[in-house]
Amino acid sequence: MGYMCRSHIQVLAPIKMTGILDSFLSVFYYWMFPSFGIGIIGFGFLFYVRWAKPAKRKKPIITGSILLGQTVLTWFISFGSLFLVQDMARNELKEILSHTDLSIKINGELIDKEYSTLIISELQLISDITAHHTHPTEKREIQITSNNETSRLSLERDSEIKTEYWIYWDKYKTTKSNEVGRIRTDKLK
Repeated sequence: MGYMCRSHIQVLAPIKMTGILDSFLSVFYYWMFPSFGIGIIGFGFLFYVRWAKPAKRKKPIITGSILLGQTVLTWFISFGSLFLVQDMARNELKEILSHTDLSIKINGELIDKEYSTLIISELQLISDITAHHTHPTEKREIQITSNNETSRLSLERDSEIKTEYWIYWDKYKTTKSNEVGRIRTDKLK
């Protein structure tokens, strides 16, 4: 077994954690919907206590609070995990983009070194831009190859801000359907 330096361990640990958290989120996602239904039942218990004013109020209040509370906790964990996976994946993508031996294809066509360098520098600016209630439209597929590893990104132009692109990454289930981040650029042809 070979020696692994500290910097490799620091890079690999978050990558593995992102995969584990992505797998957790993929399964946990299916719990959100029954949890919401159970929360509605809990709300019903609390509504009953508030308006019917039964003699024995303690048990329905506790039951309703627990049922409603698990919904809030479930949704908090789900969205917290989603934001964490997106952040970790974004950092991982930036790490890949920092390699010097990258080759890039846009919509299946290999691009020249000068334009490739420009696109990489633009992609390195990926960040968590606040949503503004628009949707993605026109799509570009970008394939990045480095050290025999290939990453496939989907850049989708914002419907309102024409220089903004939503970036999806096929590496994780979460980032296939939820953006990993956004960039604003007028450099994409």
